Amino acid sequence: MPSLLARDAPKLQEAVARLRRLSWMWALLCAGVGGLSLAVGGAAHAGVALSWIALAALLVTLLQPLLLASVAVSLGFSLVLLVPGVEGTLGPDPLAGLLGGGLPGTLGMGLVRILLMVTAWTQLLFYRLLYGTEGIAAFDPKLPAIPELVSNGSDRAAWASRLSGFMALVVTLASVPLRDGPYLAYGLGLAYSLSVLGVGLGLGAAFSPTHRRGTAMVGVALSMVALVAALLIGRAFLG
Repeated sequence: MPSLLARDAPKLQEAVARLRRLSWMWALLCAGVGGLSLAVGGAAHAGVALSWIALAALLVTLLQPLLLASVAVSLGFSLVLLVPGVEGTLGPDPLAGLLGGGLPGTLGMGLVRILLMVTAWTQLLFYRLLYGTEGIAAFDPKLPAIPELVSNGSDRAAWASRLSGFMALVVTLASVPLRDGPYLAYGLGLAYSLSVLGVGLGLGAAFSPTHRRGTAMVGVALSMVALVAALLIGRAFLG
């Protein structure tokens, strides 16, 4: 039986403080990208910005390591905006002009996104230990056990992922009758945001100590189906 570290150990408390600072830093980044999305895409594509804004709000109100997975997923999925033809569905890439535009700027912005995505995911794998190491199967039993320092919200995140994925699918299908009106792009953008949140929360829960890993993966699957359907519908009706 490994020894249990004290909750008030200085290094553990320092890790909690670092997680809080990181959450604020990522929240500022997400809020900035969301604001740029609104400024560049306008009201027609405002739905795309909602995932960034909602994630920023979650990061400043909830101290949850699993939200780092949502940051990584949001950055990774935003690479879709670099694909030719997606602009008609999700609007222009809000970050495209930050490095000067053109092919070099596009490649550079893609590389920046990938580096930030990997950074956020690596932080998840480290800071999830603050949920306590009892439920982490891969944790080395020879190392001292870490008590729960952050309230584990992974089960709730798993249910939220499934709900978000289901809502994304409903919004995607409900957007089809709007194909002749001005609201199709907004509906598909909203479906994109719900899909991103569903995948992020689901993966965050699945890679944290949770009793609802199956529920989380169902949420991921529903969200991915909704995202692919939204892109296909946008390709068919918005070009």
